[in-house]
Amino acid sequence: MITEKELLEIVAAEVKRQKVSQAELAHKLRVNPSSISGIFHRRKIRIDRLVQFSEVLNYNFFQAAANRLDIPSPEPKIYGEEVNVTDYQNQIREL
Repeated sequence: MITEKELLEIVAAEVKRQKVSQAELAHKLRVNPSSISGIFHRRKIRIDRLVQFSEVLNYNFFQAAANRLDIPSPEPKIYGEEVNVTDYQNQIREL
């Protein structure tokens, strides 16, 4: 299981990697710079705020969190139906 603290550490690492200043991040999120500091010190993050971080930094933090879970990914679905990837791969080979 990934904690909110760990998720915020991933966000902070990406902010650092992209060399985005706290002021620049605050401007992009349309919040006061002190709010950015508060988000990281609070150790909690709302889903809508995580969406904003994902959009502003062009980084899917939801996928990053999912990748840390020890749970298998579901099979892809198209229009609500199960998709058997192997069947499609075989069909492609036949073409």
